[in-house]
Amino acid sequence: MRFPIVAFAVLVLAASPGAGQDVPLPDLFADTIDVRVVNVEVVVTDREGYRILGLDASDFELLVDGRPVPVSYFTEVDDGRAIASLEDGRPPASLETRATNVPLLDLDQPVGTNFLIFLDQYSVVRRYRERVLDRLTEELHLLRPDDRVAIVAFDGSNVSLLLDWTSSRSDIKDALRHARPRKARLRRIAAPGLPSHQTERALMAATATVRSFAAVRGRKVMLLLADEWRVGNLRSYDPLIDAANLVGYTLYPVVPHGQHRLLADETGGVAIAGTKPGEVLGLVVDDVRYYYWLGFEPPRDQDDALHDIEVRVVGRPDLRVWSRLNYLDMSRGAEVTMLVEGSLLFGGTPGSDSLQVRFGTPEKAGFRRVTLPMEVTIPLDEVTLLPMGGKWMNELELRVSVINEHGDRSETPVSTIPILGSAAPLPGDYFVYETELLLRSREHRYIAAVYDPLTGAILSASGTVGP
Repeated sequence: MRFPIVAFAVLVLAASPGAGQDVPLPDLFADTIDVRVVNVEVVVTDREGYRILGLDASDFELLVDGRPVPVSYFTEVDDGRAIASLEDGRPPASLETRATNVPLLDLDQPVGTNFLIFLDQYSVVRRYRERVLDRLTEELHLLRPDDRVAIVAFDGSNVSLLLDWTSSRSDIKDALRHARPRKARLRRIAAPGLPSHQTERALMAATATVRSFAAVRGRKVMLLLADEWRVGNLRSYDPLIDAANLVGYTLYPVVPHGQHRLLADETGGVAIAGTKPGEVLGLVVDDVRYYYWLGFEPPRDQDDALHDIEVRVVGRPDLRVWSRLNYLDMSRGAEVTMLVEGSLLFGGTPGSDSLQVRFGTPEKAGFRRVTLPMEVTIPLDEVTLLPMGGKWMNELELRVSVINEHGDRSETPVSTIPILGSAAPLPGDYFVYETELLLRSREHRYIAAVYDPLTGAILSASGTVGP
């Protein structure tokens, strides 16, 4: 039975930079990431740069937007082992059951590190890329049995998973070898001071990669091998910084000319610069074997606001503290948009693959553009309608994004779908929403997602639509 309401809207999807799909990566947010707990990895040194060990939770003061907040859990990691903490190395039971990003550590046990390596093969000249890959291969002996590595490559259009999480040194070595033959594309040089489309694509690919690998426990770091990314202003880095801070990744840019330092500073990492790097993995390993792990429960307004983080050692102004500088209180709506856009890169669909989408006959809408009727059928069994004023209602959100074979991606506008019925829906009832897409006259891959703000459910569909 068709629920007796039909809505109409128009979506205009104009092409903008993005990236295409090659080998599917792990499902983007297979489980919703609960970020009600914020992790802060803290390194403390004296003025000469020597690490300060042996501090406990009472030695630290944690401030958010200048106001002290209580530390919910605390662990000192010394030479890669948890040696001191609150509550025997584990966060309070309430946090364990409610937050998937809380580290579960046992005292005097190894604390593994997850090393996510992102290779921007488009921007990096081949000689430098091979030098870095040689260095990484030579330094694999620095990994410990509890460490894991995953490798993702971006060639300017497609994202490839070269290696999923593994502790096998032989598999890691093989994946690094596999990254070598790929030829870097010829690059078009953008005008000074102007962001290139390729930079935006690379940033989007790196951002979606971080979120794709969010659901992993333990210390998380990302080695970002890239060359010069031309951005109009430093705020262009915000999506990647916010995503890394949101899911707990520390960024370590590996660059020949010293760019991208902001990525490291904002997430608590270190920029590894130089055309002939003497160390790559070694520098990161040194940085992640000795640190303090603090966690706190922030107020959750879900207003997409950025909040400053400051960590101090009480009564020791002579000590230097290194940590991430902020966290993003991301709204669920913004997260759903990122899920949709990430799915365009990596394949698959967010949430339940239960929408039905049909397209009508395209009509010309100008030079190389067509208007395409689109019908989205929503099963009401999978959303919630509330009785209010004698009516059954909800306001769902529809997001549609498309990408072509060149990696040009649309924006992801949000349309509200008001549903209003005179009676409760029966099992099997559905609602049909009609809209139009304005597309270029070429084949596109699309993702359509309906979000129910009452329950957090996501219904989606994907496919291709031709000219």
